[in-house]
Amino acid sequence: RSQLLKSRELLSTYRRMPARRPPDLSPGILSDTVLRLFPFENVDQTSVLQLVSYEDRNYYFVGTLQGQPTTDEFVFKISNASACLDLIEGQNDVMNYLKERDIPCSYPLASRQRDYCIVVSSSDLQFISDSAFSCCIRVFPFLQGNLLNSVKVTEQLLRCVGRFVGTLDNAFEVSDFFSADLGL
Repeated sequence: RSQLLKSRELLSTYRRMPARRPPDLSPGILSDTVLRLFPFENVDQTSVLQLVSYEDRNYYFVGTLQGQPTTDEFVFKISNASACLDLIEGQNDVMNYLKERDIPCSYPLASRQRDYCIVVSSSDLQFISDSAFSCCIRVFPFLQGNLLNSVKVTEQLLRCVGRFVGTLDNAFEVSDFFSADLGL
């Protein structure tokens, strides 16, 4: 129970933090960063596209992972590192847990050092700023689809969402994923 309270305190702290968006990256800097930190053979700089996001910056890109015969689509996510690394690592743990159970979801790719989240400074990103700050970088496979708020709500859609939420509920109910970490 004390762990649950600690998690709530961390989330509360995260919500109170001033929002400072990570830097806007050029396709060249993004490509160089991905190739340096993640196991990619190449990144198509012409494919880089900034996606809509709130506090983080998300970029779509096409690249080839080492040892893979074809290119694929990915998302490069850069977050303000002061945005509670425990929360980011918790997100990674949940996504990896769901992936291990074949539940369709995004999940972080491991870096060259086998980390799912890499903290870098603004100077590591070749970004000139009046103040130094740190960013958390993650890369995910791109999932094609629409955001739920952009599609027409129908009975079929609600049933589909309900089935998926039920699948998530079952996956966590039959595990000790949360209870072990929260001491419940």
